[in-house]
Amino acid sequence: HKLGVPVTVVLPVKTSAWKQRNLERLGASLVLHGNTHEDAVAECARLSAESGRPVIPSFDDPLVIAGQGTVGLEVLRQLSE
Repeated sequence: HKLGVPVTVVLPVKTSAWKQRNLERLGASLVLHGNTHEDAVAECARLSAESGRPVIPSFDDPLVIAGQGTVGLEVLRQLSE
């Protein structure tokens, strides 16, 4: 949004309205598809192949996982203080 890069987020149909509103507020276009995360991932892959736009996984990515691990370590450190 701030960088002017178009973002499409593919989510299961039953995704909370709260999450949908916040993603749209940040400038994302939403595609609601299927009942499961796996359904949404398959639709995302299809849309990517059709449009040529890259897929950036929401959590199944080494850098995202590393970032989540860092947050976990920071929380543990704060709890021990």
